[in-house]
Amino acid sequence: MSNSSQSPVDKKLSWKQTLDSSQLPPETVGFVNEFCSSFAGGAEEGMNSLLSTYIRLVDTECSNPKQFPCYHQAERAPFDFYQLGIDLVRPIVDWNHSHVLGLEQLKSIDRLTQAGENVILLANHQCEIDPQIISLLIEKTAPKIAENMIFVAGHRVITDPLCMPLSRGRNLLCIFSKRYIEHSPEVRAERQQHNSKTIAELEALLNKGGACVFVAPSGGRDRKDAEGAIEIAPFDSSSAELFMLLAQKAAKKTHIVPLSLYTYYLLPPPEGIQVALGESRKARFAPAGLYFGDTINPSTLSSNEDRREARKERTNQIYQIVVANYKKIVELCGEPE
Repeated sequence: MSNSSQSPVDKKLSWKQTLDSSQLPPETVGFVNEFCSSFAGGAEEGMNSLLSTYIRLVDTECSNPKQFPCYHQAERAPFDFYQLGIDLVRPIVDWNHSHVLGLEQLKSIDRLTQAGENVILLANHQCEIDPQIISLLIEKTAPKIAENMIFVAGHRVITDPLCMPLSRGRNLLCIFSKRYIEHSPEVRAERQQHNSKTIAELEALLNKGGACVFVAPSGGRDRKDAEGAIEIAPFDSSSAELFMLLAQKAAKKTHIVPLSLYTYYLLPPPEGIQVALGESRKARFAPAGLYFGDTINPSTLSSNEDRREARKERTNQIYQIVVANYKKIVELCGEPE
């Protein structure tokens, strides 16, 4: 961990000792042990202190969970949660086989945001540590984007104690996906109201300018199909259209850029979609890749006079770009051994 981060634990304790002395609920201990064991086994030496710190933070979230606002800004002091995530994930990335394509586009995004314009990245989503992996892959080329990117985040990463320490280090627009709104009809109105407030926060950010916003219109992570191949989750047209509309209405010029992520193997999601919190997490040493596609003008994507059909056509075209670019980055990075 960097010197700027003040560890809340005794560095002499092993992470297993820290886990044993924690007050974590019994059902959480197994998940934390599995997660930390996979990091300790797949990462470089010197992870002990970092994992101990992480466990203490999870323990705190279980006993006194943070309440995330609609727009959460990364907590960098007195404890640097951003650096925690970066330091935790860096050793499990196979740098020899990781790649970023579309570097000129990335540099353009950096210039545009520094000039006060906005960029919305419409992307696929593969694992919970996508924000940390993105930052690691672009930190040398676009360090401001790496630290300041804003992520549209589902409620799982701000309510699951295992996710929360890493989430506190990111800029998040917290939203309930359609799946979780429909699953709990008794709180549907409350969650819809929360989403409306979050969208208002996003509008304010776009009107201010200088924002780079990551959103996954699928509303969830990519998973493997019946044949064992990773399938890019389809984009929801209403979600994609909402962000394109917000880009069009923003006071500051806002660009739409497709982004393809290949991060799956570093922290694979469970096979099935889980609504309840608590899932198995096993990190591993693996390559990662990004492909920043060409800027899109949504108005050129469909000429269909039927608004609903035009929306579907626009979304599908963006989705197909993300899929095509994803295949290129996977081919370059390869699968882990």
